[in-house]
Amino acid sequence: MLWVWGILFILFVLFLWVMISFIKVKISLKRIHKDDRFSVDLYLFKRLFHYQYEISLVEFRNVFEGVELKSKSSETVAKSESVAESHITPKNIWDYLKHAKELVTHFVGFSKWISQSMTYFHCTHLKWKTSIGIGEAPETAMLTGLIWGVNSNIIGYFINKIKMNVRPQLEVHPLYNKIDIYIEAECILKIRIAHAIYIAIHFMIRLLKAKGGFKTWKNILSKG
Repeated sequence: MLWVWGILFILFVLFLWVMISFIKVKISLKRIHKDDRFSVDLYLFKRLFHYQYEISLVEFRNVFEGVELKSKSSETVAKSESVAESHITPKNIWDYLKHAKELVTHFVGFSKWISQSMTYFHCTHLKWKTSIGIGEAPETAMLTGLIWGVNSNIIGYFINKIKMNVRPQLEVHPLYNKIDIYIEAECILKIRIAHAIYIAIHFMIRLLKAKGGFKTWKNILSKG
């Protein structure tokens, strides 16, 4: 009988260890000349589990035809990798916005749920560096100041919502007599597994409270 209690104790300790472990999320955005890349890395149990999703710009056609994007996802545990290409047009964006609005209307207290969920996240790294030039020095200086203000407001919003464990690194540099833009942004967030489960449970509760919420979300998400 003693060995049974020993096994139960070990399982209980393992359960506690899992619950207090962190999920690490690394979000990166880089733009150098015409090379645009956006990636999200998900780490669990240090680096035992690693999932990466990356989007890169393949070709920009024009304002009406949109852009060609290539997405790649990889997983260390399953040792799998998949590549797909998609076409983003103004019509696609408009459809996404309409679907997003419909999803929010079929969810009880969406903004409140978002605000509460963000308080469980810890930011351990935040860097946002922008270099921009539009040819003329005066206009470049004005645009640099505008971008600095916008970036500061965005970072300020998130500072008030999540727990900051590090001082944000914000830089905006003008490129005089040059037409180009460089962006390098990186953010690392951490959340305990127990808090992530708590957020997911509240998500389902609020979704089920809304009339036709679960059915509507299922139908819209199934459309891709």
